[in-house]
Amino acid sequence: MKKAICSILICCIIISTLTTTTVYAKNYSNVIEAIDDANNFLFSKMGCENYYVLQIDGMNINNKLAQYGSDVFSNRPVFVYGNNVDASRKTTTGGRDIVKKVNGKDEYRALGYAIDGSVFPNPSFPYDNEGHAAKDKMWVMRPWGDEGYRNVHDEDGKVAKIYLGGITLEYINKWIKNSRFGPNDVETRTGKRNYFVENAVDVPEALKDNFEDFLYIIQPPTEHSWGLGIAFYYWNGYNNLNYKSFLIKPFDMVANDLDVSFYKMPGSSTEGNRVLVGIKVKSYFDTDLEKVDFKWNIATKNGDGKNIPLNAEICKLEFAGSSKEQSGTINISAEDKEACLYAEFTMPDSDVYIEFAINEDGKKPLESDTENNIVSTVVKAEKPINSAVKKFDLPYYALSRDISYPLADEGIKFSLNKTSGAWWSGEAKVDALNVNVDAKLLHNHQVGSATVDDNGDEVTVSLPKVKAKIERSDFGDDPEKKNWLVSDNATDTVTKTPNTTYYVSVSKKYEYTTKCNKHENCEMEGCTGYRDETGYASSS
Repeated sequence: MKKAICSILICCIIISTLTTTTVYAKNYSNVIEAIDDANNFLFSKMGCENYYVLQIDGMNINNKLAQYGSDVFSNRPVFVYGNNVDASRKTTTGGRDIVKKVNGKDEYRALGYAIDGSVFPNPSFPYDNEGHAAKDKMWVMRPWGDEGYRNVHDEDGKVAKIYLGGITLEYINKWIKNSRFGPNDVETRTGKRNYFVENAVDVPEALKDNFEDFLYIIQPPTEHSWGLGIAFYYWNGYNNLNYKSFLIKPFDMVANDLDVSFYKMPGSSTEGNRVLVGIKVKSYFDTDLEKVDFKWNIATKNGDGKNIPLNAEICKLEFAGSSKEQSGTINISAEDKEACLYAEFTMPDSDVYIEFAINEDGKKPLESDTENNIVSTVVKAEKPINSAVKKFDLPYYALSRDISYPLADEGIKFSLNKTSGAWWSGEAKVDALNVNVDAKLLHNHQVGSATVDDNGDEVTVSLPKVKAKIERSDFGDDPEKKNWLVSDNATDTVTKTPNTTYYVSVSKKYEYTTKCNKHENCEMEGCTGYRDETGYASSS
């Protein structure tokens, strides 16, 4: 009998399987009525009794702004005292203008004074140096308080320390006085540190999670009146210090709102896998909304960085949920107050850029702020992992052999994304592990369990080994049935290469806080006015 040595090569490869309403400002018959309305709100929320008055330190309230507001304040009240010229002079550093022409109208650097005596900046006053466009802004954390070291944060997440004192602190204290609306006091009264600051407009993306630690509230918003805050940043390598004022929306403007967030948020995926993206739209309107415009933008990028729409046919792009179209309109009932939309596609060999927008122009329904009407993310493309070839010999004297081999030579790393302001609320887990073994050559195969190493935004999955049996007869050499390989060589080597393919996906739960849209009166229902929503990050 000739000696036949049977060889088997094992290759493991990851494969793919898988009605219109309008918002009006409240009208007041006189200034006292506007003040009383604001005071009632602040007393109920913060215990501040008679916070606003008609006069402070001999300065009268600006009747027009208090009763009617102005265009920049969407014609809602804002409470300012004293003279805009005097306040502008007090806060203007040498050599700079106290007034500038904007659209043919004189705009002073300040509107007057806030109730606490701090200068009330004019949001319409134009920037008068290059600081607003600087790329190296370092925002001062907790600019209030005595001199000492403060953390400063850039807009890429980096943190440094700087000493705050001398003329720098003197400059900051032109605005900052004693305040009842610091984040700790606000949390004590409302249960939420950013209760007021959450309504701030145009907050830098990197500071959104804790902007209450950067923004000094000059004037808190109420249900119908605007608030204003101020934050400070260094630029030009700490050589310059600027302020930026931030409008804080009245709560009635926030109440009528659409809010978009990711319900299922993929982080990365391997070429050929199916990717599912889930969007949740929450309505804070008390009426049925009909024919609200929405659209998905799903694209890759070319070499010049320009968006190229994802090929719907090749990538089998599909839509589901409240609409099966890529763009169009949806209805959101006053009873349900939410809609869910989904997009699913086959992952190409490059990153996929996803954007979803609803009521982008804020006109139907009418919204004062559409910043939270758009969400976007990037699904990173991962290449298939080809494990090293495993070689097993079946000696000439053996009829079979038990073998064991790993699906991957090392742990597989997955990147997970969560929506802005969210926190992880569950452990990462393997959602699916599908292993396809060539059963014609690998008999009685068994697959173990994967293990997960959870490191926050990055998860590593250690894949199991496969146990199986190889048999001599599958190579055409079957001594038991007296069928032998015949060759003129003293020793023959017969090689076969079965592929073991697998698909693995992971997910992890996250939560984020949003305003409650379930009760007409949260206080009467014993509700804080906020709810924790749940989403799921995934990667495959």
